[in-house]
Amino acid sequence: MNNGKPTVLATFEDIQFELKDRIVKADDTWAKTLYKKSVSSKLVNDIKAQLNMDCGRFDGVPEDANTRSELYAPLVKLLNSIIGVSGNSKTRNGTRQAVSAKGKQLHKRVVESEVSPDIVFKATGSSFELPRANRVPNVDAHVGYTNITTAIELRLDSTTNDVERTATKEVQRMCISAKEIFFQQPNRLFLYTLVVTEERVRLIQFDRAGVLYSPLFNYHDDPDTFIRIVVGLSSMDDAELGLDTSVQFQVIDMKALGTIRVLDPKTNEFTNYKMRSVDPFLRREELFGRGTRMWDVEDADGTRLYVKDAWIDPNLTPEYIILLKAKGVKGVQQIVDYEDRLGRPYGEIRYFRPRCDPDYFPFVNKCFQRLVTVRYGVGITTRNKTEAEVLGALYDAIKAHERLLDSGILHCDISLGNILFGGPNAPDGLAGILIDLDLAIKTQHDKYPIDGRTTSWAHRLINTIGHGDQEESAEAKRAFLASDLKLSIIPEGWSKRCKTLVVAFHDFIDNIVSEKEEIVGEMERAWEFSAMQVLHSQKRAHYQEVLDIFEAALPAHRAPLAHASRHNA
Repeated sequence: MNNGKPTVLATFEDIQFELKDRIVKADDTWAKTLYKKSVSSKLVNDIKAQLNMDCGRFDGVPEDANTRSELYAPLVKLLNSIIGVSGNSKTRNGTRQAVSAKGKQLHKRVVESEVSPDIVFKATGSSFELPRANRVPNVDAHVGYTNITTAIELRLDSTTNDVERTATKEVQRMCISAKEIFFQQPNRLFLYTLVVTEERVRLIQFDRAGVLYSPLFNYHDDPDTFIRIVVGLSSMDDAELGLDTSVQFQVIDMKALGTIRVLDPKTNEFTNYKMRSVDPFLRREELFGRGTRMWDVEDADGTRLYVKDAWIDPNLTPEYIILLKAKGVKGVQQIVDYEDRLGRPYGEIRYFRPRCDPDYFPFVNKCFQRLVTVRYGVGITTRNKTEAEVLGALYDAIKAHERLLDSGILHCDISLGNILFGGPNAPDGLAGILIDLDLAIKTQHDKYPIDGRTTSWAHRLINTIGHGDQEESAEAKRAFLASDLKLSIIPEGWSKRCKTLVVAFHDFIDNIVSEKEEIVGEMERAWEFSAMQVLHSQKRAHYQEVLDIFEAALPAHRAPLAHASRHNA
């Protein structure tokens, strides 16, 4: 992920893999109760009175359609009639309109597909903007994933049913639109979409935990439910649509300015942070999981900061708790503000999913959290940085990792994406900054790591960071460590000092892993903990050995600074 843009577009096969084990069928009460509190019975009756249903059907919808094309015009007319009578078609806050997308190519940014929805609810307002389709050939410039509240796919009634295989295929196709909407509407929390035939309708919900779909129901026989859903999906209340109302934009065709609010639960007051760009500089294209968004903002004094939004497992220690504990630790990301929406409406996925038997209706609940932190420099993988700058940043990040461990926190998620340069004119010792402590844990050197609590934490961690063959991954890493790494294998372009560093670091890690393997064996039973304590007692020497390896690779003008920061830590 670079500058909030995906590096590779997702294929339909990627979508099928992403949806695996995340699709759940709801019972028939879910769709019938949706929007029941916000759309009154009086409004539903008023709308029915304006529609011609003398024959027990919505007027104009063909009873025996032969092609999908026969459904576009009558359904768009019906939907706009409902939206119009509800009062949602035009207010001072925006507009809503059902629009046929037949023959239109909606601008895609994360999925490689020509599939577009059949009907959409086009919207204007503070969360919507025209598609950024200028200079993009063959895409619609007026309707896109940036300015719709929902997507609708049309099917002939004879081609759909409630067989799991059929419903799954419909969810997979709709997931194309869902991925685009979540990516192109960065304040999106959840999304409702519809599959509609000449007789029946299916409701589908996408959120960061997975997908929920309803059984098909006959909307001519149950017009009240259908009307409520249409009114709800065209609502002027962004929260009802699944949008985060604490993220606000000023829109004149396109988003021009934006603010993000953070609620202080003690005072119940908001702090506003002004966006420096209306686009997050980091946004994950994956539909499920943490859904991380990072924004470049500034406070009322003009100080530049970062805002990070993410959905986390409420059973894990929140990142803000870890960051508060790490406050003042040199070289580690520093927290300024935070908001935890645990227990609040729209703050947990379970609040916008129906109650259910977890054995029958499983999903991993997630909680929305927002962090505001100090702003640092660019990522360590940024191009146009010298070898010396990269090594200097890594050196200081290793020092920060040790300080963090000394404070009782183990990072647990070190990667190139989680190390930033300290920024222009960074003070000595702050050339590299450790960030993203959302998977960090409090160290417990007095307990065995294999106990019930830690094992369940490990399982949750694996689920959090995604699926994959963990055993195959571990074997590949072990094979690399066991290999005889030679300088000649390392690509040209790196200095001999740097190549020597890589080989020395490889050998160091191999030795540590070998020592641990002698202690833990196959990790099938508890080991002699005293042996691990002996290994841990050498922590300071181990860090120093690694720092010496890096210091030897630093240029002469940088090495004295590293040496000084070592003694001033």
